[in-house]
Amino acid sequence: MQNGRRHAGASVVLATRCRPITNVDRPVCIGAGGFYAHTMPKPLRGVIRKQFTRFLSATHMARLETWGERLLGVDFTQPMSIDALGLDAARSEKYTPSDAQHLRELLDRLTIRPTDRILDFGCGKGRALRTMGEYPFASTDGVELSPVLAATARQNFARLRVPTRKVEIHQSDAAVFTALDTYTHFYLYNPFPDVVMRVVIANIRASLTRRPRDITVIYYNALCIDAFLADGDFTVVYQSADAEGNRSFIMTLAPRTVGRSRCKIGRAHV
Repeated sequence: MQNGRRHAGASVVLATRCRPITNVDRPVCIGAGGFYAHTMPKPLRGVIRKQFTRFLSATHMARLETWGERLLGVDFTQPMSIDALGLDAARSEKYTPSDAQHLRELLDRLTIRPTDRILDFGCGKGRALRTMGEYPFASTDGVELSPVLAATARQNFARLRVPTRKVEIHQSDAAVFTALDTYTHFYLYNPFPDVVMRVVIANIRASLTRRPRDITVIYYNALCIDAFLADGDFTVVYQSADAEGNRSFIMTLAPRTVGRSRCKIGRAHV
């Protein structure tokens, strides 16, 4: 097992006034350790993040991130209720962003190739996609039911000057979005109820039949994990929980395993 390598490259983005930055000349994201380009060297980014998380509480980190978003003129983290989004509670969940640090811990366990592509089901405003952009995926795309959230995600990445070839937001019901064949990885952060989850699982399996390949599923805040376990062909290779006790799983699905065994829990890393 090799850790997923993040991009190497440039420098920290510094700013002194709490107003939107208008002269950003490279894709920029806001991390737990402050502001950095997607291309900051991994060791330096790690040192900065560890120092911030060592001395600041989760509340302070959240306030720092909110301040940073205002500075850049983006909104990745503000929650929104189902009512505010005008969605059907039977097929949707409220918008709350993934915890970026825990997501990094999951992604660090993967061997990510430059040809791999990941799709975030229920991407919301794009916070998880921004975190995934630190890793060498060919593209990090999202599917989002809410027109409001999808538009916000597009505006966020446009604001950060991330090209659409790297991040594309599809405004669609996840249950009817079947253009999955080019993706090797799928991410979910409690995006929808069990009734939708089972259709999405069936769509992933159908995609595997059309285009045989190894598939990795990262499921964070896994309230519908029983749908995967009941399917029978997904292998759980890692599981953990974040600081609040939300469970997460890394699962694999390969052509050679489909239809041959019940869902099993393994110890091997992805």
